[in-house]
Amino acid sequence: MEHALTTPADHPESTATALRGWGVPAEHALAMNGRLDRTMCDAILSLYRSATPNVFADWGATTGTPKSPGLVLIPEQDHVEIAELSEQTAELLGARHVGLPDLGHWWMLQDPEHSAWELTTFWDSLR
Repeated sequence: MEHALTTPADHPESTATALRGWGVPAEHALAMNGRLDRTMCDAILSLYRSATPNVFADWGATTGTPKSPGLVLIPEQDHVEIAELSEQTAELLGARHVGLPDLGHWWMLQDPEHSAWELTTFWDSLR
């Protein structure tokens, strides 16, 4: 699915509304409103569009399994996330993967307490 990102320079009155429509919590959408520009939006879309098919599919084969533990968080309500590909990448890298069933693309803003808990739980398991 392609999205045309609106930037403050294009339509300043609608940028925060568009961000909220993409799942950014209102307070963060307002804060981000003045920080997006066309270059940032183009870079984001280029990155997303380059990631299909799974550009990470050969990571394990080309790099070997990393010696350090890894964690892949999978926000299951993310409109650009393909959970199966993230799980495959985690498995290729020997990383743990954790689903975030009620969170979307902006998981770290939607539920910062739970997001922090998942990260600190992983980090604490490494001790």
